[in-house]
Amino acid sequence: MVERGHTGDAALPDWLEPEPMRSCFTPREWAAYLESDTMGDEEVALRRNTYTGRPSGSPQFVEWAESRLGRTLTAQPGGRPKKAASAAASGEGQRGLFDE
Repeated sequence: MVERGHTGDAALPDWLEPEPMRSCFTPREWAAYLESDTMGDEEVALRRNTYTGRPSGSPQFVEWAESRLGRTLTAQPGGRPKKAASAAASGEGQRGLFDE
């Protein structure tokens, strides 16, 4: 119903403000946008961040948000973190313990 109001096919509900839509798009332009099958780079990035729960903004903004929130917001490599190399894993084991 909201889309129909913005495209001029129906009256806007009382609770829906016509601005900023009316100053950015004509009803015909908005209808064409909704029917379009293509997205711009900004729209793709916004959708990707929305789906993953990440903030959308410049790298400087994300760094600022991370520092303010005290948490990592950028995407991290997937999978389990690598284990630190231990002496046993490196082949050292107990070699050298009893050398004189």
